[in-house]
Amino acid sequence: MSTLPGGFLSVRVLRGINLVSCDAKGSDPYVVISLDGQKLKTSVMKKTVNPVWNEDLTLAVMDASAPIKLEVFDKDTFSKDDMMGDAEFDIEALVQMIQMDLEDIRSGTVVRTVRPGGKDSCLADESHIIWDNGQVVQDILLKLRNVHTGVVHLQLKWVTIPGDQGAGGGASAMGGGNGQKSKMARERNAEKNKGSKGSQLETNKKAMNIQCKICMQTFICTTSEAKCKEHAEARHPKNDLYQCFPHLKN
Repeated sequence: MSTLPGGFLSVRVLRGINLVSCDAKGSDPYVVISLDGQKLKTSVMKKTVNPVWNEDLTLAVMDASAPIKLEVFDKDTFSKDDMMGDAEFDIEALVQMIQMDLEDIRSGTVVRTVRPGGKDSCLADESHIIWDNGQVVQDILLKLRNVHTGVVHLQLKWVTIPGDQGAGGGASAMGGGNGQKSKMARERNAEKNKGSKGSQLETNKKAMNIQCKICMQTFICTTSEAKCKEHAEARHPKNDLYQCFPHLKN
């Protein structure tokens, strides 16, 4: 199991490219991302095979090498939603870059390139990991399986829990601090935390204690009211803000 700094994975689902057309008028696609019992989905885009979602989904992750599953479905009103392809990816390369000392590197620098490899790889093209204004960001294009066409474009970021140094230790969680000291701290903590996967995952999930009561999507505890409002207006225009997030009434 790959050791992770304390925090969450933010998956921005940017767009779909040349997806399968399921109906005469096109498709009504949405994306579902799943990991360790967590299942999050985007909104539905109407009558398009080139949807633009630009939506953020947040996952609690314990093992960077664990495959994260992505599925695309066509929304149907009177029948079961049609599968439009699936793919898998992991965040090992992203986490390795997060744990390095990158503070002296100029923003916009590509710090690593991940190339498609093996018949099971879902990467449609090279994936670049970039140091961007103090954050490590990875753009990936995923080739959908079990269909003849379709690519989904994602952007991945690691979001730290405020005040939680996690398994990576201190400033290294976002690439800061002394690289060698951070490495030693990670090794000590990894040894100390062996067998604690369940408890750490529960800790991470508890920190995601804001939940939309309409779609049940969870958000990190520091999510602002403005972000909640943005979610409500984009995903649930027929409901008001307080139906989605009752805690904001307090």
